[in-house]
Amino acid sequence: MSVSLLLLLIAVTFAVGVKSHGALSLVMGGLVGLAAYSVPAILGLVYPFHRMASSAQVGLAPASNGLVYVTMAAWAAVLIVIIPRARTLSPSVHPAGQKRYLEKSNIVLLILSLTGLAFIMFTDGLLFFLEAREEQSQSIARLLWRWVPAIGLVIALQLRDYKSTVFFVICLLAIFVSGDRTIAVITLMACILTRGRDARSVMDLLRPSIILTFCVLAIIAFFGKPIYLSAKEGTLDPLLASLSGDGLIRILVAYEPFTVANTLNIVVERNFTMPFATLLQGLLGQMLIIPSAFGIDSNSFNTAFTDTFVRSLSYGIAGNYWAHGYSIGGYLGVCAFGIIYALLLRLADYGSKRFTGVVRGGWIIFGALVAVYAHRNGLDNLASFMRQVVMVTIVAMILVHVWPNRVRSRLAQNRKLRGGQIIQ
Repeated sequence: MSVSLLLLLIAVTFAVGVKSHGALSLVMGGLVGLAAYSVPAILGLVYPFHRMASSAQVGLAPASNGLVYVTMAAWAAVLIVIIPRARTLSPSVHPAGQKRYLEKSNIVLLILSLTGLAFIMFTDGLLFFLEAREEQSQSIARLLWRWVPAIGLVIALQLRDYKSTVFFVICLLAIFVSGDRTIAVITLMACILTRGRDARSVMDLLRPSIILTFCVLAIIAFFGKPIYLSAKEGTLDPLLASLSGDGLIRILVAYEPFTVANTLNIVVERNFTMPFATLLQGLLGQMLIIPSAFGIDSNSFNTAFTDTFVRSLSYGIAGNYWAHGYSIGGYLGVCAFGIIYALLLRLADYGSKRFTGVVRGGWIIFGALVAVYAHRNGLDNLASFMRQVVMVTIVAMILVHVWPNRVRSRLAQNRKLRGGQIIQ
């Protein structure tokens, strides 16, 4: 009965989302992300990583009813926030100046991407992306740089600048092969939403370009790890092993939502709690450029959960946004986190429609980050990633505004050359 109510609640929320915000809005992207991570609650299954066994040794285990109830509370809170219809907005930049602003944004992001890539190659080696993930440096410059080509690709697609698109894709491929699937999935989600900015119908999801992007997103989500391991090792063995019968079963069993749901299942069953002050410290710490330099833990829930339940686990585990909310305030905490989640999506959706250029690109990546990445992180850790996107967007925005117009004018004039003459 509870699962049926959950499915009904999900269906109603999707219907309201399409009606109030459009089929390809950032709000709908968030609903898709939430639905993907609600599959374990619907099936009543979790991956019990706390049994200290691999996916080849242990299968999925039954979940408690509390997992369904928490998921219902999350969907109900999100539904309440998205009911008001989004206003129809036009960009703050006059249409006549939109393309000029987009071109300047594209140039700045190209320069930042190239500069960052050159710096990383100089400090970490030309083939830095082929190093083992645990051996790679995690400098602040590298953490920030990975968002630059993501925002740049959004701008390039809007401009239909295919040369820039290819360059940004190459940068993102290097990030992916280095072992970071998250940026790839977030960027693909952003691309889908960019292509469907004005879509108001579910039928718009059937566009060939959107279907292809969805397929690539699904492949990376399920097979991203064996793909980048094959690239690192120079052999197809990891990928072929994952495509075998046993390999497919292990991938499905260890599908991240089942793992993340187990964290929530444990928190609910054992009534794990955390003080609100810890969350507040983590959130306030995101106002600093490098919170860890001041001894602030930006992943407090994951740290506390791991120390309490799986201290001896040999690998890291993802967090859980709703488990963090439950540990702070029970079902009321889950509802509060649901309201925050939906408000962040609405804010990003507003920004993506109100602004243009690098600011719009930043808002789209911000919204895609929330839609894709929130479910596997605590709120403070999510805030740390949002801070990175905001920092990159602000730097790029400043550079766009100080970029000499005369340089842009020369670039624009060069595009108008026809037969050696400038068309006035």
